[in-house]
Amino acid sequence: VSSILFGRAWDRGPVRGSLPPTPLSAAWEASFSNAERRARDEDRVLMLYFGADWCGPCKDLEESTFKEKEVAELLTGVVPVKIDGSEMSGPVSKLFRRYGVYSLPEIVFVQSDGGVMESARIRGFVDGPELAGVLREL
Repeated sequence: VSSILFGRAWDRGPVRGSLPPTPLSAAWEASFSNAERRARDEDRVLMLYFGADWCGPCKDLEESTFKEKEVAELLTGVVPVKIDGSEMSGPVSKLFRRYGVYSLPEIVFVQSDGGVMESARIRGFVDGPELAGVLREL
């Protein structure tokens, strides 16, 4: 099922594992390709959130950190997308390798030219104030 996230069908609408927009959250892109294109076209930072349905700290990020008011406001300055590792299909696995992700959760920030911002990489759970601090520094 998660293969449709990165397969030819990725632009057909919301996919399993994508974060739905809420009143306090940014509009999360439903696919990596859309997010990458939008970040490049709008000259914005791409925020790749690597998570999975079975990951407890990932659920904490989704249910608390990303919904905190300051974080949600700051996320409007980046292009966020969830890379769902719940089922490691070939295309999803390639993205994990491409961005050097070996544990969950992990957040990778990518400049509009494709360069990874290693100093901003977040491994593991972070609370709202910590994520907000990183987002302010981008």
